[in-house]
Amino acid sequence: MFGDAVLSAQGGWRLFRRDPDGFRYFSLTQKNFWLSFVTILPVILLGEFLFLTLDLFVGRSGEEIGTPVINLIFDGAIAMALFALTMVPLSEKLGRPEGYVSFIIAWHWTGLVVSLIFQALIFLYAVMSALDVEILKFALFLTLLGFFAYQAMVGVFIARQTLHVEPLIGFSIVAIAFGIAIVTTMVLHEIMGVVTSTIHNRPL
Repeated sequence: MFGDAVLSAQGGWRLFRRDPDGFRYFSLTQKNFWLSFVTILPVILLGEFLFLTLDLFVGRSGEEIGTPVINLIFDGAIAMALFALTMVPLSEKLGRPEGYVSFIIAWHWTGLVVSLIFQALIFLYAVMSALDVEILKFALFLTLLGFFAYQAMVGVFIARQTLHVEPLIGFSIVAIAFGIAIVTTMVLHEIMGVVTSTIHNRPL
């Protein structure tokens, strides 16, 4: 399993660079399909480690770091599952059900690379904000915008290579993925807010 994960991560890195050769690193098996869903864990744990370090650096205690970790893992897992489920009928509608497994595996492992880079950029942006370095903060903001655009291009590339769709359809798939992630996070945070408020306001 560890060997498959290492090879898949290498494939994700190559696909992030839009290298079609990256697909040969993936094992298109049921085991690797389910393994690809675990890619969210190192991303969230690394991100929380970085921001806990930043909290300590700027003098905050980091006492509430546990709840965000659980929330982010839950949000990410739900969003991944919903997108994977959405792609089942969509791939059939497109007439490419045979490309579904390779698409999901490639999407998740490339997403691992994308998310790790994104975490690093967000961390640097937060550091610049804490240090109040406006010029570098603005430069990183522009970098983040460019990174989002490139991320969309990578998503379209994966969709075209695995599902053999036109660029517009590939962009629509990327938009669906982003939309599911955003809506899932908003809805779950709203639910958690209501639950937390109810617990805090409950009479002893």
